[in-house]
Amino acid sequence: MADEQLKRFGTTAESAERLAQQAAAAETVLGIHGVSVTARDTNAPAGVAPRSEVEKHFPVHNTPSRRDPQHRTVELPKPVTPEVADRFNRLFGRSE
Repeated sequence: MADEQLKRFGTTAESAERLAQQAAAAETVLGIHGVSVTARDTNAPAGVAPRSEVEKHFPVHNTPSRRDPQHRTVELPKPVTPEVADRFNRLFGRSE
């Protein structure tokens, strides 16, 4: 099976503050301090990273929902520092 591709919607770099805010909101709902991505089985343009590459830096959890059965959550450390945000943005091909 090909490596699952993880898609993070949007195209610009995300700040540590924004990622921390989203991660905290997810933690109250899912119990995981992380941000949403969706799985794609094919290569896609920008905003996509192989799950195996993401998992070298952050745990990835399968968190399907009725709205998105391919929903995944990328767990981020506490606190979300600028270095964490930079690593996350580089993985998903985001720039300023």
